[in-house]
Amino acid sequence: MIEKNMDKNQIKKLIEHSKYVFIGDIHGTKEIPEKIFEIIRSILKKKKIIFCLELPQQAEKELYAYLNKKMSEKEFLQSKYLEDALFDHRIDKDRLSLYKKLYENNVILRCLENYDLENINERDKVMAMNFMEVIQEHAEQYFVYVGGMHIIDEEIEIMGMKVKPLKIYLPKNISEDTLIIQFENSEKEEIDFTKENNTLHYKLILKEIKANSIKM
Repeated sequence: MIEKNMDKNQIKKLIEHSKYVFIGDIHGTKEIPEKIFEIIRSILKKKKIIFCLELPQQAEKELYAYLNKKMSEKEFLQSKYLEDALFDHRIDKDRLSLYKKLYENNVILRCLENYDLENINERDKVMAMNFMEVIQEHAEQYFVYVGGMHIIDEEIEIMGMKVKPLKIYLPKNISEDTLIIQFENSEKEEIDFTKENNTLHYKLILKEIKANSIKM
């Protein structure tokens, strides 16, 4: 069953009552990071929240150095661990602005990737394993913010490679308790909810998509 044209209060209630919220990004867009903060800001100071990023764990220390004003934005973005993330806009000034606002609202940020991973086909599996470690920190709510293809329900093929999305590697009890928010490019803003897979299809007018290529 699909519920069409949900209003923002309905969305906020869905988010508030979900322990796990997975957000599917379109990298290199300005509107999506802004919209994420808009729809979750009302709950940020009500709970202990951990917000997981599609960035290397090796960059997490530098991210916190930047957020604590011990490193400039330029220095942070010059980190060797972020070269690939900068290329496909998994990190850019718009996403960094989102992380700064989350941090200012006492949200804990955690990075899920492994920079040293040699087999790119293992990337989602490693992110899932790292997420399972993150939830041992016992927050009230966990967000995962990654490219949209990482949180779909089935294996896909991209550029000749078969990819098992992150969600497939998670235990059933977590998958079943997860709200999915998939952002999509559209000619008008509207939000539909598919109850069967607990997915919000959040359609936005995206003026520009800066990502250079499809990345896993």
